[in-house]
Amino acid sequence: MVKVYIHIIALLFLVSFHAIGQTTDSLYNYHCQKANKYTDVSFYTSSIEEWQEAMAIAESSGNEEQYINAVVSLAEVLRKIQYFDLGIQHLRSIKNSEKYPLLHVRKLGRLAALYNEQTFPPEFHQYDSVRKYLHIAIPLAEKHGFRLEVASLKTELGTITWRYESAEKGLELFYSAAKIFMDEQDMGNYVNVMIHVMDIYYQQGRTTEANEISEELQAILKDKKWYTLEVILYNLISYQHRLAADSLNYFDWKLKSKRSQIKNMEDLNSKQMAAFRVIHDTQLLKEDAIKKARELEQQKRRTKELVFYIMVMLSLTLITAGLFIREIGLKGKLKEINDQLVEGNEKYQLLLLESNHRIKNNLQMIISMIQFDAKSQPKLFKSKYDRLTGKIHTISALHKYLYMDGHNELVRVKEYFTEIFALYRDFSDARITFKPDLDAEVLIKSERIVYFGLILNELITNSLEHNEDEHLTIEVHVVVHEKHVSFCYLDYSSFKELKNEGTGIRLIKQLVNRVEGYNFHSDPSSGKYKFDFYV
Repeated sequence: MVKVYIHIIALLFLVSFHAIGQTTDSLYNYHCQKANKYTDVSFYTSSIEEWQEAMAIAESSGNEEQYINAVVSLAEVLRKIQYFDLGIQHLRSIKNSEKYPLLHVRKLGRLAALYNEQTFPPEFHQYDSVRKYLHIAIPLAEKHGFRLEVASLKTELGTITWRYESAEKGLELFYSAAKIFMDEQDMGNYVNVMIHVMDIYYQQGRTTEANEISEELQAILKDKKWYTLEVILYNLISYQHRLAADSLNYFDWKLKSKRSQIKNMEDLNSKQMAAFRVIHDTQLLKEDAIKKARELEQQKRRTKELVFYIMVMLSLTLITAGLFIREIGLKGKLKEINDQLVEGNEKYQLLLLESNHRIKNNLQMIISMIQFDAKSQPKLFKSKYDRLTGKIHTISALHKYLYMDGHNELVRVKEYFTEIFALYRDFSDARITFKPDLDAEVLIKSERIVYFGLILNELITNSLEHNEDEHLTIEVHVVVHEKHVSFCYLDYSSFKELKNEGTGIRLIKQLVNRVEGYNFHSDPSSGKYKFDFYV
């Protein structure tokens, strides 16, 4: 019987070690996977932390290859958030990367990318530094058969060669990269490279060759959902028709570009709606997980007592053996509940971040498309484009706030308005001075506060559009009273066009109604607008 008890104790140790202990490789891979997952949703701070954990694990175990892989991956994340100096510093700290050809190629490619995107003083020969790393990386990648890496590196080299040296040399590199992408059936990158080729041909006046490439790329894009590539291609084609004064074809291709933009937005909206459904389901799972967490704490406390007692007592009785068997069952149940809790929490956080970040990025992409389109329009329409992008910026600022500071049901008015003030200071080249008086305690639900942002955006836009002073001072007051909150906007301007209640004031009144505001008062002759609301 004693031998049976000893075997049971040994089995308990094995189960415990299996439950809480992992091999070094498993831990390393776990942190790498989490880092990549965070990068996919642009949660870069958490991604950096996970790569640093992976680096520490690889360094402590003496695994040089894993350590280099983690450092190179970390440098790529730093490049995305424009920490160029820190990324270069990490890559230069790597030793012995030549022992691992693929990692060495990746390291050189990242160095080239960091130098290419970093801003240097005019006397610094940035182009030479980029070429240096690419001319080392490309032959090494070719030697070891890393074909896709060769194509990507040649694309990057082709771009800077075209810009700084020779269009013909750039074409040679682009065609070489395109052939590899075609052979490897990487058609998305193939289309991207050939659009560069097509652009060069148009600039050189080789219209026939450019049109042949255009027809080929249109055939590839047909029945595919590569809307971003379609927009780039169609805009390039429409631009050439505009240069040729062919208005009919210009507007025809411009319309195709707009349709692709709309399809892209519809596709993104569909994915976002699916994500919202998952968020709802995840919220239910989270509530259930919280309930189970309470049970987990109780069971965890009892489990610790049982494990400690079993490990100390070598001379177990029959009752102790029974408790031990029960302990095994409890551990299994605890692990199941804990896994559900962890999975639910991670899904909830990632989905919220993904939703807000994707919405912010989608709005930013829409702004970029509108700004690109505005460049080709007469100056007469500039104010309309600025007003439209200002409204989209206002909505984007809310989702940026929710993404950076975490998704909360209530949003602080002071922080949201401050974000909008910063956008307009950049937009107006410091023409505006804001004097805010914002009560820090005013909190509004996130789905409602966007209308306050649109009201503020409309008022600031009117001030910029109708005020001809070189410098404009705007006061914004949000003050808490005993039973209500008051909003007041004042810029000391005289809007003659708005005295007869034009479109601007009607829109502001509609937005005030949307937030259930009352006691609305406007005085365009002094630029003052005021209303009250409840929180």
